[in-house]
Amino acid sequence: MSGVKIAVVGANGRMGRMIIESTLKDGEASLVAAIDQPGTPAIGKDAGELVGMPCGVQVSTDLEAGIA
Repeated sequence: MSGVKIAVVGANGRMGRMIIESTLKDGEASLVAAIDQPGTPAIGKDAGELVGMPCGVQVSTDLEAGIA
């Protein structure tokens, strides 16, 4: 995909979930990273599962790896 690449920080929050859902529904954007704080229940889960749309992007705590 040649569109916009999106990395979401705060993936498990209300705004983060909204951005994940909007990105997954958008034909021009792709979700490339989902980052959240250590200890958040979403860590290690598929970011798309947070909004009922599995996508293969795992929620991580590693900001540097997420934006690389």
